[in-house]
Amino acid sequence: MALRVLENELNRVLDDINKLNFVELIRNCRMAIGLMQFKVAEYIGSTANRIKNLECGYFTEMPNEYEIIGLSRLYDIKYSILEEKALEYIKQRNKTHRKPQISKYMHPVRANP
Repeated sequence: MALRVLENELNRVLDDINKLNFVELIRNCRMAIGLMQFKVAEYIGSTANRIKNLECGYFTEMPNEYEIIGLSRLYDIKYSILEEKALEYIKQRNKTHRKPQISKYMHPVRANP
């Protein structure tokens, strides 16, 4: 009975898979089945801090292959979909978060030779 309820909750999230970005998708899937971040980390072989960073969007590089494989198996989502969503999120994030431009008048201090 309980497994069927969890499956129904997860299916509700997966029905909206096209509307969600990577961060929203993995957070909503975890919450739908009622797992804590540290449990997800144990299942996929990562750390709770890494799961928190992924769910909050605090990453600028692609999650490694093993993390995506683990998440795809845990949440029953195709690997290719998770990988595509992660790439889209990173591209969007890198467009909006630019590195500060250094003015031509701001030179690093150089030591005398």
